[in-house]
Amino acid sequence: MDFYCDAQIPISVIQGLDIIESSESNERRHRVLSTAMQFGDNIKDVDLYPKLVEVNGILITHDLKMVTRANEFALLKELELTAFIISLPNNASYSIQENAIVNRWFEIKKIFQEHKHKMPFICRITSGGFKFLE
Repeated sequence: MDFYCDAQIPISVIQGLDIIESSESNERRHRVLSTAMQFGDNIKDVDLYPKLVEVNGILITHDLKMVTRANEFALLKELELTAFIISLPNNASYSIQENAIVNRWFEIKKIFQEHKHKMPFICRITSGGFKFLE
């Protein structure tokens, strides 16, 4: 499966996760890609979501506003796009972003593996665990 990290996630983190995944066997390997590199730097979320559906991708972001912006959240659900939203503190530094995403990567993969039969879903990951959003 291909996981696409949005433009808010540092490219070095994305590349690092993809390198980690490259050590997995072919049956278990996931690709970790950048939405900016695949679909353009300035792509708007409403244009990105259909493209991710076309490539059967899973979105990883820390943009919590996508849940509160009713039109974007409705579009995610309408398009049946699976997404992981990682909660981070406001104005998180690069190192906080990096650690939060890298440390949660195996949790994201575990949640995906355990719930892929229930796709699509939107999962918010916080320091206290995870919650599926409706």
